[in-house]
Amino acid sequence: MAVNLFRAQKCSTRAKVYRGGLRGIGSFRSLAYQRKAWSMKNLCDCLAEHGSELGINFGWKRDPNTPLHDAPSWVLYVDLPQGQVSFHSPTRYAGPDYPGEWDGVRASCERVLAFCEAVFVSQPQPANLFSKEAT
Repeated sequence: MAVNLFRAQKCSTRAKVYRGGLRGIGSFRSLAYQRKAWSMKNLCDCLAEHGSELGINFGWKRDPNTPLHDAPSWVLYVDLPQGQVSFHSPTRYAGPDYPGEWDGVRASCERVLAFCEAVFVSQPQPANLFSKEAT
């Protein structure tokens, strides 16, 4: 879950500043958004399977700022222990409707990084095979 949160956040952040591209392949921005979409799909699949057992609430809402005549834009909200994070998407992937509202804080990047750090720090690290304790 942490890996896909990190990927989605990184791709979203980078896509907003990328310029240029590769002839015949696409712009760097569109490639970053494609990877973000892939990461979000994987994240939603993971949250649908494990979110409740981990105590992580998530869901989808339509973006209220999208004009009615445009294609719907969706927002994925994820309630991490570090706070709410959200991602915009033209596609709604797996998951329920989100019952809450946006918390109004633009801190997804910081919160995703704090979550990933907490996950990494809490994971048991493999023993150093060359340490005296291992011999």
